[in-house]
Amino acid sequence: MGRKAVLAGFWFIGFAIGFIGYLIYPAIAEALMRIFPLISETVIFGAILAGIASGIITTSIVLLWGYLSSRQ
Repeated sequence: MGRKAVLAGFWFIGFAIGFIGYLIYPAIAEALMRIFPLISETVIFGAILAGIASGIITTSIVLLWGYLSSRQ
């Protein structure tokens, strides 16, 4: 697979995750605000969710890269 195809694939994965995350954000934020009532700021929950999502995405990309590069 060419470099452009790999970059396009990662771009599409990131776009899809961000798109889906944006759509389900209100439900997740509301659920978290019920679980943790002491923190009622929506902005803080947005930052927490963005941090969790970017951490999962970054870790997944590094794991995939390591797995694919070790098989050569």
